Amino acid sequence: MKNILLAGIFLFSTIFTVGQNQSDWCGTDSYMEEMFNEHPELREEYRRISKMGSETHIPVLSQTGTRSSGPAQYKVPVVVHVVHDNCIGNISLDQIQDGIDVLNEDFRRLNSDTNATRAVFQNVAADVEVEFELARIDPNGNCTDGVVRINDPSNSYGANNNVKDVSYWPADSYLNIWIVNSVRGSGGGGIVLGYAQFPGGNWNNYGIVMRHDRLGRVGTSVSDGRTLTHEVGHCFNLYHTFQSGCGGSCSNSGDRVCDTPPSANSTFGCNTGQNTCSNDTQGQQSAFSTDVVDQIENYMSYDDCQNMFTLGQKARMISVLNNIPVLQSLTSQSNLVSTGIVNFNESVCRADFEVNITGAQPSGAVCETGKPIIACVGDTVSFFDRSFFNPQNYSWSFEGAQPVMSNAENPRVVYSEPGTYDVELTVSDSLDSASVVKSNVIKILPQVGKNVPIVESFEFSEPAIDKGWILDDFSQQFGWEVTNFDSYSGSQSLKLNNFFSSGAGEAAAESPVYSLENMDTAFLTFKSAFAQRDGSFDILRLEVSTNCGRSWSFIDSKVGPILASTDPINGPLNNLDESDWASNSVAIPSQYLTSNFRFRFRFQSNGGNDLYLDDINIEGALNDSVILISPKLAEINVNTSPKLNWAAARGDEYEIEVDRVPSFNSGWLQSYSQPVGLGLSNSPDTEKQLINLDSSTTYYWRVRVIDNGAAGPWSETWRFTTTPGINTSVYESQEDNEIKMYPNPANNRVVISGIDNTGSIRVYNSVGVNVLNKVASSGFDQYLNTSRFAEGVYYVRIKTENSTVTKRLVIAR
Repeated sequence: MKNILLAGIFLFSTIFTVGQNQSDWCGTDSYMEEMFNEHPELREEYRRISKMGSETHIPVLSQTGTRSSGPAQYKVPVVVHVVHDNCIGNISLDQIQDGIDVLNEDFRRLNSDTNATRAVFQNVAADVEVEFELARIDPNGNCTDGVVRINDPSNSYGANNNVKDVSYWPADSYLNIWIVNSVRGSGGGGIVLGYAQFPGGNWNNYGIVMRHDRLGRVGTSVSDGRTLTHEVGHCFNLYHTFQSGCGGSCSNSGDRVCDTPPSANSTFGCNTGQNTCSNDTQGQQSAFSTDVVDQIENYMSYDDCQNMFTLGQKARMISVLNNIPVLQSLTSQSNLVSTGIVNFNESVCRADFEVNITGAQPSGAVCETGKPIIACVGDTVSFFDRSFFNPQNYSWSFEGAQPVMSNAENPRVVYSEPGTYDVELTVSDSLDSASVVKSNVIKILPQVGKNVPIVESFEFSEPAIDKGWILDDFSQQFGWEVTNFDSYSGSQSLKLNNFFSSGAGEAAAESPVYSLENMDTAFLTFKSAFAQRDGSFDILRLEVSTNCGRSWSFIDSKVGPILASTDPINGPLNNLDESDWASNSVAIPSQYLTSNFRFRFRFQSNGGNDLYLDDINIEGALNDSVILISPKLAEINVNTSPKLNWAAARGDEYEIEVDRVPSFNSGWLQSYSQPVGLGLSNSPDTEKQLINLDSSTTYYWRVRVIDNGAAGPWSETWRFTTTPGINTSVYESQEDNEIKMYPNPANNRVVISGIDNTGSIRVYNSVGVNVLNKVASSGFDQYLNTSRFAEGVYYVRIKTENSTVTKRLVIAR
């Protein structure tokens, strides 16, 4: 079924009488009653507007049905507001343009199926002579591609007129189309695909709301794209062909257009022999001298073989465009200029790009969720230019990536260090250029996460993202935040704001990366506080990932009364005491006990109260496998007195070997042993301090555990290479005591002073990857932002006309 439509047309009561006898699944009834209940004074205005065009005499039988043969007499600027759920439903510009193309084909009778119009109706089929184009200038005078993208899950599902408050452009300048994931049902059954408002009334609501999978014929669409054609017909004062039933004369039956035979009721499918009314000849303006079949090919029917508007429908639409001031303005020449439809120079005016982890298909749409794109160290990240209009040259700058710079249209890069990074793009043509810098757009996670103990009570002052937590917060009173108002222990907890939300949508809180590779069994435990409200059935799902969050697997959920930890209340849940909290424990299946483990809490709102989480722990039994942590595999420039570090394992004693050959059988072999302590990583018993190794030398090391006298398996063998030269102070002596770098060790910022000439500053990580570039200016202190650098050793190369200096920098927090 191609066009199961909701016409939110808010008809006056005499028109709607027959509609009340039909199935109300399309929602006409509920939307009309809703508007008139709120604004009863509008009933008379709609009655007046509904008569426009209905009394125009059209001698149809003396005319011939038309195809487009010239330019459109009317052009309509369009803006499409895509209201999505974290990129779900964020359709591409290609799909949006295809939807506009279908609309223009249908209104200009350029559709490929015009030959399917039956002979009895060929001579009344019309080229409406109206065309639609995406706006190129927004209400503020800035260039636009005619699309506004809003991440708002709470308004993307079960959408109604509330979605129009999220984004709206003036109706006297733009035809507004709101694209959502689903439209609110009418209570009559079926799936509502879209609805429109007739001209008049509250112009802030004028336009179309429809599902993304019914726009156009490409992308996410599962239809022929004619839902929009039908709905724009309503916007221009057309009724359903069955709206008034059979009635009396052609001017007060069906859709009140005399070359559209009335239908008794809505029908589906494509029954070419269908004839539900016998009064087709009634009325002075009737186009028919004999009773004819129903015009199931009309765009304002519900049938599957739509392919035409009629000359009478055209007259009705042109009448409102000519006579209603808002629509006169919409199609005026001055408005076409001010919205960029005519006399617009399509040169470069805006830079933008889409980011994808390689392996995922680009959506063809920029998706801003307020969260960075997540990838792991070593992943390839793809960037796709989405600038407009028609850039010819591209200049990309990738902080912390390889390559650092690119002139490709759609480059691919790799990040070798964890951190959060900016990306800059400049595009140009022969006349203009535009740039965009997206801060913190990429967050790179480590391949190997933190080891047990894993305890999170949210007692931190930094933003959650700096601690590795990725939180959905939609700023519409729905989403996650770290709060200091209520907690189980300490002074802070993780809160899901839900009480004042619309009662729809989902929000996730994603954890940092942890390593559970050294565990035989593991349990995730946490405290939660939640109350139902009015029998709500909100859902909290626990999901896990072993690939940096590219995919998630469900392991547990709690719903409604099971999630609730206290009695239902109708006010916001706060001022918690210990009795308001519940204890939770979830076993983590063994297949997820990997070195790259993440979990997330995914909350689905259904109108309940706020939710609090605290004291999230991962605990369980260790195995006898030792996991090495640092120095990293193949790390270079390690100082000559390094500290070896590994994850805790089950046993009584650790045995450590260090050698200059990977077979551990040289005469230099060093062996050590030390007792197992509390079974906690990052503690003295999982570390070994080495002293006075040779410089410029590669060393191999491994660790195993002894349990009740039995030796466990050796860990992997890792290698590292010590710093060239003899020690740190000598290595840094190249500076001539003129160029200073401080503080060192550093945290979030480094100052470099004493540079005597213009030059460059390059920062390299411990394995030699360039992670930061900066132009150095003579006579000024230089500041390096190191807030996104992972802890460890870096090398800063300062090159000027007179010298090249390399300095060792330690980031420690």
